[in-house]
Amino acid sequence: MTPNPAVTAQQRRKERTILFACIADLLLFCVLFVIIIISGSLTLISEFLRGSLMLGIEIYTGWLLWSVHRNRLNSFQFGLGKLEEFVWLLIGVGFLISGLWIATQVTAALLGELHHPTPLGLALAASINAFNVLINFLTWQGMRDAREEGDSEIFAAQLRARTIKLLTSLILQFSLTIAALSHDAYIAMVMDSAGAALVMGLMLWRGTLMLKSSLPTLLDAPVSRQLNDRVVDAVHSALPKHLALEHVRTRRAGQFPHVEITLRAAEHLSAEQIKAHFRSIRTAVRAAAGHMDLTIRLDDSAEA
Repeated sequence: MTPNPAVTAQQRRKERTILFACIADLLLFCVLFVIIIISGSLTLISEFLRGSLMLGIEIYTGWLLWSVHRNRLNSFQFGLGKLEEFVWLLIGVGFLISGLWIATQVTAALLGELHHPTPLGLALAASINAFNVLINFLTWQGMRDAREEGDSEIFAAQLRARTIKLLTSLILQFSLTIAALSHDAYIAMVMDSAGAALVMGLMLWRGTLMLKSSLPTLLDAPVSRQLNDRVVDAVHSALPKHLALEHVRTRRAGQFPHVEITLRAAEHLSAEQIKAHFRSIRTAVRAAAGHMDLTIRLDDSAEA
């Protein structure tokens, strides 16, 4: 199939990097599931649950990045944010439920109510986590090489998430290695539980942040008064004399606020003049109010 000429080589590189990360994680989790059955390691169980939920986020944001590169989301002017936040809400609830379940398992293990992992099982757990460290490092390095100035927040968020995964897997490698090398069953169990507790804390933290982000959007929370005022002031500062501001609509519908600006023309303008004015207004608004999903309309009939 002929490549889309509108997609740059750097954008394709980013897409391939994220695709590699998703495939590598999926294969790793298949192996991880088998090792969990053999080892019974709480750390691996925790990482499997967290990684599976994170994989869902990676696949969704990878599709989102692919669509943005091909301008496939124009029809989702206000609906995409709702879809995004509903997905975030479901995954956030999954993080919280999984984190609370892991907390009960860690507590039970420390109280001696669960069977301790076997030395062989812990050795396998440390080995598969070392492979996880390698995958996280390779994908993290690939994303760093593919990044460029002015990257979209979607790709930047993927890089941040992969950085956290790499650091977490390194810390877990430390705890699992000590657990595997320890000749004391209780110390091995404590180190395995410590790794699980770390993952549990990350899951509860991430789940809480996702719920705090998604619920206001799903409930149609407005943007702050300060942000709305900055948008209006920026429009007035960049508005030419033959255009007048009709109204500004703002709402939160996703990671960024959505802003729709409607203008009225005092005289006939050519298409090129309208586009030039829209570009200057868009630049002024984003400079004053930051990144946002911005639409500019002219008398509800022309759109930027």
